[in-house]
Amino acid sequence: MLDKINEFFNRLKNKPDSKRSKHSPFVIILCVLIIIIPTVLAFFYAYFYEDSSVLSSDKVEVELYGADGGLIASDKVTEANISDSPLVEIFYNMNITKTPVKEASLLPAPNFNVTIKQNDTAIKYGCHFNESGTPSYLENENGDIFAIPEAQYNAFLNSDFSESVYQSSLPPALISGNGESVLPISGEWHYRRQDGTARPSTELQTVFAGETYKMGGAINLSFDRHPEECDIKIQDVSGTSIYDGTLDKLSFLTVEAGTVLNVKITAKWEESPESDFYGTLSYDFLTEITQRSEFSLSTTEIYPGQFIIISVTNVEDTSNILFSAKARRTSEADSVLDNAINELYQFTPVFSKDGTLARAILPFPYGLNEGVFTFSLSYGAAEHTFSVNILPSPEQKNSVIQKSATDIENIISDSSTAALASIMQEISPPANHSVLFRNEFIHPSSWDFTNGYSFSDNVASNDQGASFVARGNEYITDTPGGAAVYALNVGTVVERGICDHLGNYVVVDHGLGLRTWYCWLSSVDVDEGDILAKGEQLGKCGAEGLLSSRGVLILCSVYHIPIDPDFILGKEIKY
Repeated sequence: MLDKINEFFNRLKNKPDSKRSKHSPFVIILCVLIIIIPTVLAFFYAYFYEDSSVLSSDKVEVELYGADGGLIASDKVTEANISDSPLVEIFYNMNITKTPVKEASLLPAPNFNVTIKQNDTAIKYGCHFNESGTPSYLENENGDIFAIPEAQYNAFLNSDFSESVYQSSLPPALISGNGESVLPISGEWHYRRQDGTARPSTELQTVFAGETYKMGGAINLSFDRHPEECDIKIQDVSGTSIYDGTLDKLSFLTVEAGTVLNVKITAKWEESPESDFYGTLSYDFLTEITQRSEFSLSTTEIYPGQFIIISVTNVEDTSNILFSAKARRTSEADSVLDNAINELYQFTPVFSKDGTLARAILPFPYGLNEGVFTFSLSYGAAEHTFSVNILPSPEQKNSVIQKSATDIENIISDSSTAALASIMQEISPPANHSVLFRNEFIHPSSWDFTNGYSFSDNVASNDQGASFVARGNEYITDTPGGAAVYALNVGTVVERGICDHLGNYVVVDHGLGLRTWYCWLSSVDVDEGDILAKGEQLGKCGAEGLLSSRGVLILCSVYHIPIDPDFILGKEIKY
């Protein structure tokens, strides 16, 4: 294009004078410039000013995301006009006033994420905000942590972007006896910000009237924050009133199983200077009363390293079975359950449907002391408390394997043991983890294997230089070349791998989280996800690691908690 312009001007310059010419070169040039200059200026304006990436040094852009990754707000202003955007001003000031924290404790997952763009750079932070006035932090992508000045954090708390920080912005939950959250059909809700101002909540979720909730045995409803006023009206399907009263007397209402009722509730939380919230919620739903659940145990006496099976009748949704456990002291001086009790407290039974019942396994880790363990189960209006007698552990036996201390020191190291614990914790159950073990488990003696050391034995190297407590049973064989190893019962392969503590291993889940582990194999014939029949070959035994000679190490666990293999091998599990 420049060549054509030059050619045009050259022609004008070289054109001979003519009296017949109506336009002078000066006039033509002026006209051309009048056309070109505005065009060029318009191009530069559109390209440099409207495109923020070109003049980004004059722009500050902020994008705020919730913990779920959803965009909450975004804005962009020039640096000179920061105050024109509350969002940009808050995080711009946080960024320039933050201070590094040298020794910060582990932080929970961020409840917000923010991106600040300026000067052709984008800085991303995870935001750890809370409403309690305790320190709040920004965390960059490298894991560096920065404290936020109180004034800057308060500016965020008092903005329109902070609603999810306030727990009181969520209306109280109405919970049915089956553990379901019942949603209102309408209402209004307010929460107070840090500066004391009340704001309407945008978090109120509503449903249409007529939602149906099943309740076991009785109408059992409760709010997690009790209202000052609560009016309840209940009618049967014909419209006949059967209850008109308050929440505290509702539990006295008895209804036959199979009855369908219409429940209408109006609940009010009063406004007061001391309250962080206030509002009114209305509910209109149907409830179907089901048979009351009943609970039972396979046994009430157990040794450490064993388990019990819990059965529950009349359960629609197994996730709503509630479990709570506690230790009980037989005397002031003696703690009934210690050592591994914390591990058991952290274990919550996972229930699965099994025909008309729901079942779960509750393991009792090796190391528990003799005593009484109590726990409660509830579903709907039904609740039962059980006491399980934990019997004294059998006397620990001593065993020796034909390995030197050098051979086994790395295998039983702290790092190797920690890696095994991590593996056991992280294995996911199969999609269907219902009961698969319908008959007795095979005992490895049927494979012409003989028993070596056993679960809980104190096993020492042949030079007595190293020892460990066995968490499985060793089975050895004289068969040359590696004898076949078979699945001890029907199950799904949930893991195959290799680690220092187990060598080549395969894990089979038999349902309800009951697992058998086949370790120190010389070869593996199955893959994760394979469904094995009882007695189906899964590999061949080896002669490495923690084996005295050629054989296999069998471990058993309920999810991540090791149990004694002798509790199930060669036996049928009683429900």
